[in-house]
Amino acid sequence: MKRKVIITSICIFVFSITIVVFLLIRSNIKGNDTDYITISNFSLVYRYGNYAYDRKDELYLIEKDGTIRYFDMKNKNKNTTLISTVNAILQDSDTIIGKYDSIPENIIEGISYSHLSKLKYDHELGEIDAPNTVYYILIETDTSVELIKIADYGANNISSDFKLREETKDYIDNVISSINRS
Repeated sequence: MKRKVIITSICIFVFSITIVVFLLIRSNIKGNDTDYITISNFSLVYRYGNYAYDRKDELYLIEKDGTIRYFDMKNKNKNTTLISTVNAILQDSDTIIGKYDSIPENIIEGISYSHLSKLKYDHELGEIDAPNTVYYILIETDTSVELIKIADYGANNISSDFKLREETKDYIDNVISSINRS
């Protein structure tokens, strides 16, 4: 009788261990699942505002093929979001102001990745997101369009314009590099 109790206890213990190991392996496999998104297009969005003097609020959109689009954000309906405005700009041929022949290759190569699962998206970006200079990447996939804020500089930054441009370029490169590593 005692032997049956010991054997039953061992069987229950082994069964319990097996279930725990199975659950740990299953949760580990689920935790490593990564969502991959197929990118159909991307653009670099640059928004500049100067509210102190002439109430400037301009948006430039540089597409992958070098097409530059311009939109005066002061003419925008206040109730619309930035992402809906950018979508409308992409559909309007009157916003095209020219071609940019030399988009930096590292930006083009860096943005044409397929792994976006760790990024936090800003779906509803409003007026407060244009302090002075803001950079976004507009990612178009087969199923959605996402606007990702990657850098911004406010009026309190006392660096020179050249230093700001260099900092922004470095910042964009670092963001893209970290995305590629993840």
